[in-house]
Amino acid sequence: MYLKRLFFVDWASPVALLSVSLSFLATPWFLLLNLLPALILPFMWLNYRRLGYWSDGRYFAVRTGLIGHKLVLFPLHKAQSVKVTRTPGQRRRGLATLTIKLAGHKVKIPYVPDLVAKGARDHILRVIFAGHTPWM
Repeated sequence: MYLKRLFFVDWASPVALLSVSLSFLATPWFLLLNLLPALILPFMWLNYRRLGYWSDGRYFAVRTGLIGHKLVLFPLHKAQSVKVTRTPGQRRRGLATLTIKLAGHKVKIPYVPDLVAKGARDHILRVIFAGHTPWM
């Protein structure tokens, strides 16, 4: 689902609309624009393969990346807010997007099972509100 949305909605559809609307410019360089989604697809696959998350109840880790990888590891009591969002397509398939806001940035985990996202949200909020660990 993640790859389909990323490829068809974010890349292939805009390029197809652009190529149809500008079809009167049928030069060889312009026709190479139609190959752009096919050239982008391997990089989307690499990005999808690197996406992952992990938690042991006290810490949460999110791995992202394209060629290398970026690992964000933080204690749960450092989270400032947690949000679970669902688009209509995700709702039909029982998926959700989990967004965790930290002091410096947001961590977004797309297309996780809805029950997992809601369980992680509830656990993080429980740790934040019931824990007496100092933030600093």
